[in-house]
Amino acid sequence: FAGVVMVSIVKGGGESRLPVAFHAVVFFAVVIGLAGAAFTMGRIGISNEFSLALSAGLTFGLANVSVALVTLQMNALPEGTPVFPDMAVRLLTGIPLYGVIVFNIIGSVFYQTAFANGRASIVASVCTIIGNTVPIVAAIAILGEKVRPLHGAGILVVLLGAVVLAVGNRNSSRVVAEA
Repeated sequence: FAGVVMVSIVKGGGESRLPVAFHAVVFFAVVIGLAGAAFTMGRIGISNEFSLALSAGLTFGLANVSVALVTLQMNALPEGTPVFPDMAVRLLTGIPLYGVIVFNIIGSVFYQTAFANGRASIVASVCTIIGNTVPIVAAIAILGEKVRPLHGAGILVVLLGAVVLAVGNRNSSRVVAEA
């Protein structure tokens, strides 16, 4: 929570712009890979509630980045572009709209499965923290926003909080298993 507050109180680092397609594809591929890796963490001793919540957060984060890309695409249209058919066709044929749909569906599956396997306090916290961090990282990495010192510190605090939840949760699982 503190990290999100740190990021939000600083004035933005510039206006977002449409990313180079290659950079966007690489960003999405990396985050999808991280979500897949998080999903498999349950097999190596990390709790399912944490690994599934992490997968959900990463996936919901991609849905949020997709919304930003849709918005940027619509804003990039020339002034006076008619809503029908031009804007509508551009919206419905743009890949980011399908990213919004697909990543929200997959994120919901991870999220509900995480709830079925764990505590709401952990699942909701991890999913929210990571889901908010992905668009922040995308804004810096592919959308052209500049990192201000408090932004960077806030992002690190958010990620550290997620690690503390994972490690603390893992240790409490051991205590229960030993009992």
